[in-house]
Amino acid sequence: ETKHCTDVKPNKHKQSKKDTHPHSKQNNQRGRDRHKIEEEKMSAGIAGGEGSLVSPRSLPKPDSSSAHTASQYTAFCSLILRGNHSSSSPVTPSPPSSSAPSCSFSPRSPSSSAAAPPHLKELRRMILLDGLPSKHAKVQVLRQQVWKILLGIRELNASRYIGLVQLGPSAHHYHICQDSFRTFGGATVDEKALQRVMNAFFHAAGHNIHSYVQGLNLFAGMFLYVMPELDAFHCFERFVSFHCPRYASGADGMSGVHDATKLADSLLRILDPDLYQHLMEHDMRDMRLMWSFSYLLSFNTFSKPLNEAVILWDFLLAFGVHMNVVCTVARIILLREELMDTKKPFQDFIAHTGAPPLDARRVITLTLQLYPLIPAPLLQAITDHTHIPIEPSLLSDEN
Repeated sequence: ETKHCTDVKPNKHKQSKKDTHPHSKQNNQRGRDRHKIEEEKMSAGIAGGEGSLVSPRSLPKPDSSSAHTASQYTAFCSLILRGNHSSSSPVTPSPPSSSAPSCSFSPRSPSSSAAAPPHLKELRRMILLDGLPSKHAKVQVLRQQVWKILLGIRELNASRYIGLVQLGPSAHHYHICQDSFRTFGGATVDEKALQRVMNAFFHAAGHNIHSYVQGLNLFAGMFLYVMPELDAFHCFERFVSFHCPRYASGADGMSGVHDATKLADSLLRILDPDLYQHLMEHDMRDMRLMWSFSYLLSFNTFSKPLNEAVILWDFLLAFGVHMNVVCTVARIILLREELMDTKKPFQDFIAHTGAPPLDARRVITLTLQLYPLIPAPLLQAITDHTHIPIEPSLLSDEN
């Protein structure tokens, strides 16, 4: 009845000498370049995923000058899944043994979690430096394992999911159907699977969610795009209930998104006041807190191409979904030259229909550069906003 996450076995094929020979000139140069890049990234101090604060400064130095291979990733996945982690790990315990569906929405401060175990830190570091090996034939299988580990999924309870699906349409089925057919253009994920996952989620959530929340279809759709239906359900439930509960719960169900728009507005004003002033003087003047709404509501899943959004999610799941606020501001700053040359910045470049293609690695790189420039009080508010309401005083000009 309970399906354990299966270890992905490391690739036993040896690498060529060209890539691994310690005396290779090409390899040595790559090592020097990667060491320089790592030092720049390590100096940024990224807030950690799994609800904890994890800085790249605390992560171990690389022991190889070559890019991380799929076999290295799968080896770390296997180590973590075999239970080689400390008892202080913030990873979720196994699903409840009770047959009654349950879904906890207890707020949890991101800064209150214990430090991540060494293997999880190493996995995060590998994602930060290299990203998942996109050219590997089984990168999607690897990504399924990595995402489940980063979200804290240890087991998949098939009987529980089947029981929830057998309950049929939820009270929010009509709204689910209204959104499911247009998720990612309607041709990327199975619409019926998306409806099953979302109806099962609402059955499990019970009274913890008062109304249907726009954007949930994009979260569920992203997991279905990456993994099978059973895995997607568990990851979707965990993502919403543990990592960003204020994006789906509360009186209006969108308190986290509204706080995120305020944080993004303040952050852009601090990091690039000239650009911010230009935007406010033109077609964004009357929508000060709405320019970032679609980016933040969807965690950038509306962006095209979708494969780039997946790469951005690798980063967000590794270092905290609250980092989407900084990534969103980074996306705007990357368009600085174009935005400064137009009197219709929102219509031409920022609105959903006008947004240019997402380049995830560029966004992540600039996010790392912007991170140490964020004032501490504002950074704490960004870190906590997925779980805790922000203090209005943190959005003043001084912060």
